[in-house]
Amino acid sequence: MKKGPKTAKKGTNYTKAEVRVPFLHKVRAKIVQKWQSWRQKRAATRHVSQNPSPHRTLRKTSRHAIKADKFDKPAKYFSIIKQTFRLIFGHKRLFFGIVLILMLASIVATGFIGDERYNTITEIFDRENIAGLGKFGTALGTLVTTLTQGGLNPSPTVEQRLMTIFCGTLAFMATIYAMRQLLAKNKITLKDTLYNCFQPLVPCLLVLIITLIQLIPLLIIYITYSAAIQTDFLANPFYALLFGGFALLLGLLSYHLALPSIIALVAVTAPGMYPLKAIANAADLIRGKRFNFILYILVGALIIALLWVATFLPVVLFDQWLKGIWEFWQGVPFAPLVWQFLTFSVIVMFSAYVYLYYRRLIDEFRPRPY
Repeated sequence: MKKGPKTAKKGTNYTKAEVRVPFLHKVRAKIVQKWQSWRQKRAATRHVSQNPSPHRTLRKTSRHAIKADKFDKPAKYFSIIKQTFRLIFGHKRLFFGIVLILMLASIVATGFIGDERYNTITEIFDRENIAGLGKFGTALGTLVTTLTQGGLNPSPTVEQRLMTIFCGTLAFMATIYAMRQLLAKNKITLKDTLYNCFQPLVPCLLVLIITLIQLIPLLIIYITYSAAIQTDFLANPFYALLFGGFALLLGLLSYHLALPSIIALVAVTAPGMYPLKAIANAADLIRGKRFNFILYILVGALIIALLWVATFLPVVLFDQWLKGIWEFWQGVPFAPLVWQFLTFSVIVMFSAYVYLYYRRLIDEFRPRPY
């Protein structure tokens, strides 16, 4: 006997048409419907994206999306330096207060170090009398030795390194917070800065850890190069060529990964910003401007370093002159204190410089299509 079509059971709300469709066919139809809906939304937003990021899919990137910006004129590099000094010296009490407080915190956390090494270096150069330059030769030799041999404490402990990095991070965050408030035309005091600037401490440290991880290829280059030197591996030209290619590839990898993270250290201090989101936004900001970014960083670092040298050299000369006049000045750690003050001043100035460049990137940013 031939069976007829199934009918709905009594007490159910299903129609006869729904009963004829198996359960798996319903699931398949639902999945196809969702997939088509997602593809339509994707097609509507793919051509004009609000957060364009080429080279993140297997699709071919259009030429317009990867067209690099032209190099900036030299005047633009120095304009940020001028603006940095104008803001810092226009609010000396605020920024020098940040430097003094964090310098004292660093001394309390790590201990005051470097006085004995400084006295030893100055005595050696004073006895040698380099090129007959007298006190100037002593000051110049002391400066060059401390810069090339790791400062006044060339072999710090692990705890001292960590506390120094932590205090430097706090100085960076305090500077960024103060710069953000000043550019927003808000009234800001040293107390407000120190109370409020440490809120994004955890995201900032996470971005810093990610940046250090992205620099691991450079560490691999250093380790392999040291091993190759000790084993004469590079004596063979062919092996030297292979190592050069290996080092070049790893260096480019760190270059591609770590540059956005430097800008992300500034972006992550914004309220409500997460570390990975900050890194993704920073990568979009400097897309096509990586060489410009490196030039900005190098120009700023060079100018600030020259100012640091031009300030510390007269300090050493003045310290040597006072030690020749007063005996009690032999035990006064004047130059090491100025060294630490200038170190934190450099951190503050460079942080303000990077923040102003970050603001310029935001002002010039225009979303580009894929």
